[in-house]
Amino acid sequence: GSDAGEDKGADDLACALLTPGTKRCVASFVANRMRPEFERLCAAGTMRQLFRSGVVTARVVLVTYTLDMPGGARPGRGPAPSGPVTLSSRQVAAYWDSKDALLYVGEGGGPVSAVEVPRALAKGLLGDRGRLAEEFEDFVGRAMLMADDVSREAFLKHKGFSVPVAHGIPAAPAGTQA
Repeated sequence: GSDAGEDKGADDLACALLTPGTKRCVASFVANRMRPEFERLCAAGTMRQLFRSGVVTARVVLVTYTLDMPGGARPGRGPAPSGPVTLSSRQVAAYWDSKDALLYVGEGGGPVSAVEVPRALAKGLLGDRGRLAEEFEDFVGRAMLMADDVSREAFLKHKGFSVPVAHGIPAAPAGTQA
């Protein structure tokens, strides 16, 4: 999970990073370059969560990894711990919480957000996929820096990517072909 000191006035740049067109670019990249993974993410509901995701700008984005210990007796060693045990905690520039459909972006991210947000989405969607995850980050980062969703649609067409049919995928901008 993540702990964030939320700011009510979300940074305009942070909100501009995860537009409907950016979400279409993410889905198109995964569907065109990693079709089995796209199908798995759709079946698991993860793509739908991405399409629903909003952005929260936070002073600090802290990701804490915990393990829920079952407890119980350990012969000769006493009772085992029970409940959540913190394994590690670290501050990050961006974190995508797929369960809650929220992208947390650290305050003052500016240009760093265009690098860190695609990295957070890659980690949340693809895990550790090496070169393909790097290609995804580059593609999504470029899409995020485009002026508008019409430009993002042109980018998809230029790359030869078809936009997949998926439940909840944002519609194409007015005046463009889906």
